[in-house]
Amino acid sequence: MPTYVKVVETMERVARSLQAKNDNALIAGNELVRQVVKECRCEKTSVLPADHCYNRYNKGSHAVQLFEHVGEVRSGTYRYLGRGHPYTGPIWHYPKGGTKQKVGSWKQGIVTWVGEAPRLRGGPVPSPGTNPKSVTDATRNELNKRQAAQIKVSDELLAQGGSGAGFGNSADNKAVEEAAINLVTTKYRADGWKVRTVESKRCGFDLVCRKDQITAHVEVKGVRGTKQSFIITSGEVRQAAANAKFVLIVVTSALSHTPVLHRYQGAEFARHFRLNPLQYLAVLSK
Repeated sequence: MPTYVKVVETMERVARSLQAKNDNALIAGNELVRQVVKECRCEKTSVLPADHCYNRYNKGSHAVQLFEHVGEVRSGTYRYLGRGHPYTGPIWHYPKGGTKQKVGSWKQGIVTWVGEAPRLRGGPVPSPGTNPKSVTDATRNELNKRQAAQIKVSDELLAQGGSGAGFGNSADNKAVEEAAINLVTTKYRADGWKVRTVESKRCGFDLVCRKDQITAHVEVKGVRGTKQSFIITSGEVRQAAANAKFVLIVVTSALSHTPVLHRYQGAEFARHFRLNPLQYLAVLSK
């Protein structure tokens, strides 16, 4: 059986396909669920688009938002927006047997909660067919050895605050990185900067940001937890030391509703961070 992470990835892919096929029209939840179940061969109860909505909250809500729920509470209609979208609008909770309540709001991808921020699901997840809201000891015992090992590693990383930014599995890293890049891009543009991505050029930073006569070469590091710990390449370190335009922005709690941005000029990097070697290049000596 696929993991819940796999189900979510499939749900993303199917949602993009359905929306593109219908000229960006709304997505019927039952059709989305049907196609994901067919591809993943999982139970319908494991495909939960309502738990991944920017504008809805319930006890099963996930830290990764993908959709905007459209219409009344049981309309089952969604608009796919994707991860890290600069969403603006209220967040509603529909308590069983009660009236809907506004529990928070988004503004350009930044969330504000009414009262204490709720705990959202994320990180290690159980296989479909089990309760997706928590990973209990019984559930872990039912997972195969490989899944159990992945969960143990993810738990340790979360405890250290170091998942994402090169730690953890590739799916987690990609989600954290995309959320961080989208957040930083949104913030810069909201402040009047023109932003161009250069991620594919591997030049030692991710974004070129321009405003008036000022240019910033921005490197973004996303971290799932709260500890500023991440992988950085030798090229990025060289940029920090030699490039006067270099800016490092570390986004902690990148997949949560309350991400935090930490900004450092290139010259500040060496003063604030200690570099620990994780790998060496070994070359046969003659």
